[in-house]
Amino acid sequence: MQIHKIDAEWASSQSPATVGEMTADLHGALVQAFPEGFSWTEQTIQTSLHNRFHQFFYMRDQATSEIVAVAHFQLIFDEAELFNIGVVPSHQRRGLAKQVLQYVLDHYHNQDVATVTLEVRSRNQAARKLYESLGFKQIASRPDYYPINLDDAIIYQIQLNQI
Repeated sequence: MQIHKIDAEWASSQSPATVGEMTADLHGALVQAFPEGFSWTEQTIQTSLHNRFHQFFYMRDQATSEIVAVAHFQLIFDEAELFNIGVVPSHQRRGLAKQVLQYVLDHYHNQDVATVTLEVRSRNQAARKLYESLGFKQIASRPDYYPINLDDAIIYQIQLNQI
């Protein structure tokens, strides 16, 4: 599956209807990927699509055209932060999250981005293994950061200028 990137430049070149459809598709995929609850609304996603510092990378199923993987980043100067990454349940355990993240890391490395940072629930061992397999290092934690199902946030970072 091919990985696509969209951002504010893309959004400004599209009709409001097209941006609305993409917003709904991205939001729908993220809601499916996080069945325990996804707090971002469609309006928040649409606002992010128009924010010059935000970028979305996504994959579509070739047979259905459904978005099956999404990664949402904020990029300011030479620092990127992963806000969300999700894969719809029907496509999980196929390595799609790793493919998207590796693509983004390569893309950002080529754009001279120095660091990528993210946070993850301490109990999310699958995600933590994924991040560590790509070279992310734990740099900090935030005790009791997540109030629903109380959990710590683990902060990971990768230095792209050192790979």
